[in-house]
Order: sequence, then C-alpha cells, then structure tokens
Amino acid sequence: MPQTYIRAVWSVPIGRISPDAVVAATGYVRALEGLVGHLGVLDDEGRPVAHGPRTPKDAPGLFFKAIIVVFDLFALLIVYDSVRQIVQWLRHVRASMRWTTLPAFLGGQLQGTLLLQPGLRVNGPIRATLRCVQDEEGPPDPESGISQVEPFVVYEQTRMIPPGDEKLRELPLSFDIPRDLPDTRLQKREAVYWQVAIEVPLLGPDFETVFLAPVYASRD
Repeated sequence: MPQTYIRAVWSVPIGRISPDAVVAATGYVRALEGLVGHLGVLDDEGRPVAHGPRTPKDAPGLFFKAIIVVFDLFALLIVYDSVRQIVQWLRHVRASMRWTTLPAFLGGQLQGTLLLQPGLRVNGPIRATLRCVQDEEGPPDPESGISQVEPFVVYEQTRMIPPGDEKLRELPLSFDIPRDLPDTRLQKREAVYWQVAIEVPLLGPDFETVFLAPVYASRD
C-alpha cells in the first residue's frame, strides 16, 4: 500500500513565501494483516514468517508467491477477454439474415441466407443451430417474493457446414421444422420463440451471432 511523505524547507523573502527545496520520499506498508493475518503466517512486525532463510522448519514450502500467481492468472483472464472484444470490434463484421421462407411453418422448412460484410476467412466447419426456446417462470425468491423467468431449450437441431475456399460472405441455411412443437408466442410472459445461432471458427476469437426465426403454426 504506497504512502508518500513530503517535506518542504521554507524561506521567507519580503512580500511572499516560497520553498527553497521540496524533499519527497515514497515508501509502502505491507498491510497483509487484513488479508492473511488470521492464518498465523505473519510475525509481530507484519512480515511473512515464511520467506527465504527466515522460513520455519515446519513450513519449508510455504511462500507468498502463490498469491502473486493467483492475481497474475486473474489479470490474464481480464486481458484475454479485452483482447477478444477488441478483435471483434476491429473486424467490423455486420451480419444480417435474409429469410427465404417468411414466415416458416411447423412441419415445413426454414430457409434463409446469412449475409456478412466484410467477408470472413473461415478456419473450420461452421455450426448452425436451430432451437426452440420457452421461457418458464421459476419459484419466487424467498426474500423479494419475485419470480424470475428463465429460458429453456425445448428443441435443438445442429448442422455442421464445411467451409469454402474463399471468404465467407453468404451462407445459405435450411432446416426441417418438426410439426409437434410450439410456434412463436411472444405476447405471453412464458414466451416461446425460435432462434438460429451461427458460430464461425476463425483464427483468433470465433464469430458468433443469433437471429430470431419466424416459425409459426400452419394455417391449415
């Protein structure tokens, strides 16, 4: 915990006060008592008893480097997530879906084309998933009495699409929709909706996007 101490030497010329010199010293205190003081690993001065030649015989392998390693790993996770978001932002990929069947009906087919600008250089098979999701109301919270709505996957269908040789700019998609499933119902609290999720493997962080799919009951 850094602490800074400043000492000034003053002279008093006629009409003003100004320092002749400013001496600044920066030091620190360990402040480990609040963190590990209850573990019995600090001496009376707050210094680790397990350190170099001062390490007790009954604790030869106890060092405080483990604490540094934990914080380093945590910092690496933050850096990785930040880099992933920056890479996604630098790509400026704009994804949209052009539905061929609008709407699609239960028992029929859902067809559409994924449009990407600019194109992406794919590094493996593309995963396209059609799923039916239903929101269900859970038990009320004991303290607030408010129940939370959680989504559950009712149905899921996945296709693996091999990549082409050129940049991916358009990706035709087609799914067979079972007839015995609920259609889209967004007006209810326990809503039902369909999604198409696409994962494109790339060098670096993968590209992922999700679209609501227009799946409804047949008029017959």
